[in-house]
Amino acid sequence: MKFSLDNVTAGYMIRRYADGAVTVAYPPDRAGPNVVDIGGRIERPRMVEEVLNSSFIVSHNTLIRDWDPQSFDALNDSHFAQLAELGAEIVLLGTGPRMRFPAPAAMRIFAQHRVGLEVMDSGAACRTYGVLAAEGRNIAAAILLG
Repeated sequence: MKFSLDNVTAGYMIRRYADGAVTVAYPPDRAGPNVVDIGGRIERPRMVEEVLNSSFIVSHNTLIRDWDPQSFDALNDSHFAQLAELGAEIVLLGTGPRMRFPAPAAMRIFAQHRVGLEVMDSGAACRTYGVLAAEGRNIAAAILLG
């Protein structure tokens, strides 16, 4: 599913979600030297797109590719601690193709850090991230693709 065009170009955005692949867009200055020479005119693309095929974490200022847990069953307390310490108000946890809830004891760390946790399937987490990021909310999404 391709999402609608957004005008937010200052941070990381999720542009598309499909089973096993998510397209993330970000400003060229976060991609390194990405200059295109068109007929003697130097241009920088407005946004760079990258397709991710493994679990990742995204927030306005951060993209963590190849996040260690590749499936819901691989999540452990250290992963939840990493998410709670991102500095986000809300963390969206995309649990893969279907919604699965972590054990209540594993989610306690979010309450200790005063961070909201929303659990949903990965497609819903990608869509929700797009809406909340466009509103300028301080959020992060952890997306499991396996």
